[in-house]
Amino acid sequence: MLIEATHHPIRYTMLDGRQVRLEPGQPVDLPETQARMLLTKAADRVRVIESPPSLYEEVQVDATTCKRPVYWDSPGQGILGPATVAYLAKETSLTGRVHFWLCINYGNSWRWIHEQTLRSRMAYDGQPGRPP
Repeated sequence: MLIEATHHPIRYTMLDGRQVRLEPGQPVDLPETQARMLLTKAADRVRVIESPPSLYEEVQVDATTCKRPVYWDSPGQGILGPATVAYLAKETSLTGRVHFWLCINYGNSWRWIHEQTLRSRMAYDGQPGRPP
């Protein structure tokens, strides 16, 4: 449970003897039982902080609807591919900007690639040193 001090820093001694410093604006994750005890004893000096909503949403891609191979730019290796997409993760930043991550099957491995690294097949075929 996330707990923070409300007005000024306080020091809390855990059941195992460790000490934790609680400060306003700096939530600390405490075990549930110890957090509840602290809230009971110092309700006027600490408060519970609600966990922020998840910034990631996983979307399973149906392989039958995503038949097109993907290609991406890999630093130092050029444009790689083709690969098949297995999962898609939607990331929303705190400012509301949305980005996508693709979990791909490439050869015998799984990789996560960012949408900004995606490239076209034409770019893949047109790489220097690649046979036509």
